[in-house]
Amino acid sequence: MKKRGTMYAQLFKLLAALAVLWFSSEILIHSSKILAARFKISETFIGLTILSIGTTLPELATHIIASIHILQGDAVSGVALGANIGSNMFQITLILGLVGLLMTIRSTRNFLETDYVAMLMSIVLVFTYGLDGRISRAEGLVLAALYMLYLWYLGQIEHFVDKIEHRANRD
Repeated sequence: MKKRGTMYAQLFKLLAALAVLWFSSEILIHSSKILAARFKISETFIGLTILSIGTTLPELATHIIASIHILQGDAVSGVALGANIGSNMFQITLILGLVGLLMTIRSTRNFLETDYVAMLMSIVLVFTYGLDGRISRAEGLVLAALYMLYLWYLGQIEHFVDKIEHRANRD
């Protein structure tokens, strides 16, 4: 009986955590839309920056904990790398696939030309760097710098679009 009670307790905790996650996600999305409108930036920009970083925090925590274990001599880098790649595969394939089954996903040509290309380039770069079975500090620095460059580029596009819209509204 004790094992069954423990199982039900764990199931309850899981369902409660999922409910909190669902509720928190609703708040996050709603707040992000309000911030985008308040600061006159696109929802896409908010999604590609703030939301993407925020939703990656659990993976970051996994990497930090795995790194601590690695420094202590435990060989767990596969756990961190697997969690990261697995999460991305899950989101890109299953989640987009299920959403696509329920409704049409629309995207602009500009989004395809910039963000999808950047994503594909990052995948190719990580693949190329990882061919020798490791990603060095220098390669990690290049990847981090490219991400910062990508964020800067997104900001420049957002600023450019804002200027065009401001001029159009003025005329």
